[in-house]
Amino acid sequence: KQRTLTFEQLRDEVFGNHWQDETWHEVLKLICGLIDAKLSGELIEFLMQLKIDRSQFIEEVIWRSPAELRSCLRKEGLINLLLAIECLSEVQNRSTIAEVDSKLLRVIQNEVESEGSETCLLIEEKYSFTNETANTVLRAIAIAWKGNYQVLSWLKKSLLSRKESYVPPAAVRAMVQGWKDDPDTLNALYTIATDQTKVSTPAMQSRSVREIVRGWKDDPNTLILLKRLAQTAETPNLQQVALRELSRGWKEDSHTLRLLKICAQSDNCFFGVRSEAITELANGWTYKSWLFEFLCDLAINDPFVREHESNRNPRLRAIQALLTHYPTQPKTLELLRDRATNDPDE
Repeated sequence: KQRTLTFEQLRDEVFGNHWQDETWHEVLKLICGLIDAKLSGELIEFLMQLKIDRSQFIEEVIWRSPAELRSCLRKEGLINLLLAIECLSEVQNRSTIAEVDSKLLRVIQNEVESEGSETCLLIEEKYSFTNETANTVLRAIAIAWKGNYQVLSWLKKSLLSRKESYVPPAAVRAMVQGWKDDPDTLNALYTIATDQTKVSTPAMQSRSVREIVRGWKDDPNTLILLKRLAQTAETPNLQQVALRELSRGWKEDSHTLRLLKICAQSDNCFFGVRSEAITELANGWTYKSWLFEFLCDLAINDPFVREHESNRNPRLRAIQALLTHYPTQPKTLELLRDRATNDPDE
């Protein structure tokens, strides 16, 4: 027997009882795609008006070092707005609920802009977004307002100059998710990736490089960019990303192996860059007869001196590579015993 629901019952019994249950979200989205757009608009406004005790979804997250913790909001603290955005994306004839559309956009933009400030909504404690929250929110915006150039402008102007947040790199990805076909998107990614003014954070630059590789791998300029950054990037993290992408995407290019060997051995390269180069060489070139002795040399002679407990020791990376790829070589065990006794890094 079929049961007919009134709108109030749909709102209160279906949406009201299940909006926090993610297993129901597909059903709720489907409903908004099937019913009259104006009714969907009312359901979206209902979701927007729901109150969440965000203090229940705050967690302490390690920021730049284990000693630096930051209060961060998990995505569940914004689940009503995220569901509202997903429902909006399913609505047929969105133009008939343009006011709701615009209102929801303003609300979620305000949430993003107030992230990390002293005046965040509904909670007195200062908080940031977790990495997952930032990516989820910005992805939702990019999908729901894909092709909206006012939103793209907001992403560029309001977000890409922010620091100390997971939001800017998430905004970089959102630009590609929503506006990949815009010629200015690739130009913006190049600008961020090669920025030497310190306006762009290392996380933004690294994300830009990864998005360029993901979206424009066949563009000859992508390989040129990676080679340039692998040799000249002023930021170690960016140089590591470039080396990793070259190793995994352009292994057969004659310059890739040369660059990795140079970076693995060069005292001019940051210890993190040397470690990355060692790892990529070990993972991709074990069939080379010279690699075993190459790793043995680095395990003994890399000049690493620890300054912080989080520092990555290239000598240790070389030892780990030997144990992974050459565990039965007699020299591997001999070297391991020697380093356990004589390596200056405790």
